Amino acid sequence: MRKTLSEKLTAYGERAYIGAWGLEIIASITGLATGIALAFRGYRDADPANFSEMDFILASAPYFMVAIAELTKIPIATLLFHVRWLWKPVVLVFLLGMAGITF
Repeated sequence: MRKTLSEKLTAYGERAYIGAWGLEIIASITGLATGIALAFRGYRDADPANFSEMDFILASAPYFMVAIAELTKIPIATLLFHVRWLWKPVVLVFLLGMAGITF
């Protein structure tokens, strides 16, 4: 039996959605691992006289923020397709903000 174009596009869309989630999860894990590695490296190389936990938190915080932002982009993009036209610009601004945080 031959599939129609609509059925093919639905199958491609489902695979793309799964692939996008996989990519976002990998990017999030990479961000978390980078943040943790940066914190441990800073802790190891810290001068005991000037030791401050806040320095490590501030140095690794952007990586944790990017990891969280990565996981919110697909739900926000999905929301963009399901809201009324009145809310689309607001959701688009949030999506662009998440992309900006990642950049």
